[in-house]
Amino acid sequence: DHRDLHSFPTRRSSDLIAARVAVAVRYRAASSGALHDWIVHPYGLVLFGVGLYCIGYVVESAQIRTLKLVRVQNAAPTGATFQRPEAFSPDAFLEGAFGIFAPADGQTTHVTATFTGWAAVSLREQQWHPSQTILADEPDGLVAQFKLADTTEFTRWILGRSEERRVGKECRSRRSPY
Repeated sequence: DHRDLHSFPTRRSSDLIAARVAVAVRYRAASSGALHDWIVHPYGLVLFGVGLYCIGYVVESAQIRTLKLVRVQNAAPTGATFQRPEAFSPDAFLEGAFGIFAPADGQTTHVTATFTGWAAVSLREQQWHPSQTILADEPDGLVAQFKLADTTEFTRWILGRSEERRVGKECRSRRSPY
């Protein structure tokens, strides 16, 4: 029922997470627009920027994924319960992410980039990522390194200001955002 689409995430998600109830979800992929029917074990909600996300185990892929709630087309509790891994922490899961997406394999990569113009000023003034390290800082620009778990959002960030950034190591995501 379309009337429930907006009320489900805000009113019921936290109850289902607390009760550890599995949810049947119809999810629209951002990259392709394809609809996926999944059973999700919701582990937690994360507010990132202006978006609300659910981090949970997707049974069909056997992976912990990050789902943007506005892409949920339909959701209904299945009645089945699940056990969340005792050691699971949303903060630990997102460690290394340049944003909200983290790969299931937990691997990280080092990315080195040169920044000029306002991009260099911006990096001098703000810590964009916890792993951000300035390797060289000269009047005409700086070189920074990042240790990232996924480069999807970092790539978007770099491409959005490509005239003032050069990436020293190829920066491609290991997977497409869903």
